[in-house]
Amino acid sequence: FGKFKMKKKVIHCTYLEEKISSIYNHCEEEKMTALDENIPWEVYLHISAERINSLNKFNLFWDRLKYYFQIFKFTREYRFVLLRYIAADPFFALLLFIRGKYICTVHHTKEKIEILNKFSFSVQRIVKLFVELVFGSISRSFSKHLIVKTKEIGEHQVNRSLWKKKSDYIIYPNAGRRNEMVEDLRSETPSFLFVASILSQPWQGVDVMLDLFKDYEGKYTLHVVGTAPESLKKEILSNPKVQHHGLLNMREIRKLSYTCDVGLSCFALHRKNLKEACALKVRDYLSFGLPVYLTYQDIFPSDFKFCRYGESDIDQIIDYAKASKKWSKSEVMKLSEPYISRKKIMMRVLNQLNILS
Repeated sequence: FGKFKMKKKVIHCTYLEEKISSIYNHCEEEKMTALDENIPWEVYLHISAERINSLNKFNLFWDRLKYYFQIFKFTREYRFVLLRYIAADPFFALLLFIRGKYICTVHHTKEKIEILNKFSFSVQRIVKLFVELVFGSISRSFSKHLIVKTKEIGEHQVNRSLWKKKSDYIIYPNAGRRNEMVEDLRSETPSFLFVASILSQPWQGVDVMLDLFKDYEGKYTLHVVGTAPESLKKEILSNPKVQHHGLLNMREIRKLSYTCDVGLSCFALHRKNLKEACALKVRDYLSFGLPVYLTYQDIFPSDFKFCRYGESDIDQIIDYAKASKKWSKSEVMKLSEPYISRKKIMMRVLNQLNILS
């Protein structure tokens, strides 16, 4: 009994082959919130590229095994390990089979669909899909709890398990940034911000967005932030009203947002076979005082005025930007806070895990 009481509470663990800025920033925000608010929640981010000299398959395989061994040790030190799900990996399933009663897997998407989208039709895709279908069910079944970003993803993950109940998942939506003072440098011309670490990801729908804005003859400015292959970069820059800024850090993005009216989220979420999401970028926009235009369903209530749900329709987007000028950025930040507060979201998850009792 004494040994159990001495266990630390929760650690949230993530594995990456290479650094992805959005995930890295999320982990840092989570860590700082836990420290500042004295929340019993720790964060562990394992990035292979920072630990090995060469990212060849053997080195990556060996480094991931080291990561799993570290997770195994964490299960002896913490009441729960929140473990970001790794698809199509038998060793991940083995870890869950052995220590699953201490591990809650964290799911950000429908992994089976992501495999189909990520890999072109090949033997590799067929093998990965088969491995995920077999071992993924084992992982989900032996996980103590399934932690998901939305209800839609939760229902999908439960259906993929062998014996989980229909409602046996905990929703852990993304949260906003820590509030900082923002300036309001908007002009009369409608101005938009679109951010994605990798602009070529199909579900971002950059192609859809560019086509929409290309056909609009009125005044506007569209700021696009993120890395893009040369072909996509050329397409972006073919429109003189669109500015491509490359990859920016969070402070630079925040500064760029001062001049913008509306943040734009993904335009092709259907390519991931999803109707609902809670994208990090949406929370970032709101943290910057930017209302958001969405073409899919988020988890905000329907009367939340700083998120406009609509079609991929340029007239609707322009109209929302013009209407949003009546709201100050500080007003958007303040009234969005209850929905995107990281502290409140983290505490809600801990309560559902009965960590605080």
